[in-house]
Amino acid sequence: MDSFRPDLLAGKVAFVAGGTSGINLGIAKRLAQLGAHVAVCGRDPEKAQNAAREIGEGALGLSADVRDYGAIRAAMEHVVDRFGKMDIVVSGAAGNFLAPVLGMSANAFRT
Repeated sequence: MDSFRPDLLAGKVAFVAGGTSGINLGIAKRLAQLGAHVAVCGRDPEKAQNAAREIGEGALGLSADVRDYGAIRAAMEHVVDRFGKMDIVVSGAAGNFLAPVLGMSANAFRT
């Protein structure tokens, strides 16, 4: 028995950073099952496209690295251009910053 109506997220748009594999891909699939339009984002363009195909019709696979502010912003703008809005953001991507915290740039620290 499912606790949620199948159309709970109908008309909503979700962006899942790190949504090309693992638990984040599972989250993206569930959002789609509940009626959301889903965009997944990861560093590998091929994995992003494969994840979108796996999620199903209407899903969008995007390539961007969350450590690159400009790239992630462009990906999110692409989602808004495609779907007209963005209602849900899942920030599940991991970034490996190979620097001591005190030496990080403001951009690296924010992510």
